[in-house]
Amino acid sequence: MAMTKWRTSLEHNSSVSESVEEIYNKYNKEGLICDDLNSVMNSLNQILVNKKQNPDNIINWCLDNSTNPMAQIVLARRYRFGKWVEKNEHKAFIHYKKSADMDFADGIFAVGACYTTGIGVNKDEHKAFIYYQKAADMHLYIIKNPADMGNADGIHNVGYCYQNGIGVEKDEHKAFIYYKKSADMGTPYGLNYFGYCYGHGVGVEIDEHKAFTYYLKSANKGYVTAIKNVGYCYLYGQC
Repeated sequence: MAMTKWRTSLEHNSSVSESVEEIYNKYNKEGLICDDLNSVMNSLNQILVNKKQNPDNIINWCLDNSTNPMAQIVLARRYRFGKWVEKNEHKAFIHYKKSADMDFADGIFAVGACYTTGIGVNKDEHKAFIYYQKAADMHLYIIKNPADMGNADGIHNVGYCYQNGIGVEKDEHKAFIYYKKSADMGTPYGLNYFGYCYGHGVGVEIDEHKAFTYYLKSANKGYVTAIKNVGYCYLYGQC
């Protein structure tokens, strides 16, 4: 899988590659698709200062390592948000797509997100669903193969697509199944949406006690929407 390939590549490169990996890991921690990058960028700039790296070195390293899917992700994000380079969403999409074509789960998920919102490409909900499904399938595979890499967000988004009929026929039962998989992984948004299913009868009978339980689990992980949901439950005595 792609994870092994790019890690092997990194082991044989300079400190620039180490900076790229640290940047990538920081992005992954903060969330792949995020419009508010101020805090992230401050952290990344500090990484470069600590490692005495020029941003141009990072860009050039990524360009020289076109077969490295992680490098493609970093380039895509540079173009997506106009950091260190002129903003160009179409180029961002191209680099996300290159990463996805190498079976890199984060790239696959990002392409789905681009098709969902029209980032650098025409909106296409059906194609978005296909990419989310592929990212989800990869994550379900790596649960049994932890040395490889997957993307949990894809599983959640497949559920969202089924719930709302985005790019696929609406199916609340399938939405419930995917939300459950996401919740079972302990993701805060997965726990919240799984609680929502019980609170609103999405693919399952309404059970306000279970709704509150999952909202609370999500809230305890700091998920803002879940915190609001818990407050609503306490305020009105129902979820």
